[in-house]
Amino acid sequence: MIAAYPELTCFSGTYEPLTVPGVSTNLLCAGNDKVFEFYGNIFNELAEIFPSNKFHIGGDEAPLDH
Repeated sequence: MIAAYPELTCFSGTYEPLTVPGVSTNLLCAGNDKVFEFYGNIFNELAEIFPSNKFHIGGDEAPLDH
């Protein structure tokens, strides 16, 4: 996601999509309002497709060094 939308991370730079399995240290920035708007748009689209009122988005793999 950050490769396509680098403005959603806390650190400036150029990012490439991962090509191997694993967990990246490049995270979305929880202090960036654009991240919440982005996720809100995704959730609105998912709500139209799936009848459930709950979505599991994961995130438990996030490294703690950022």
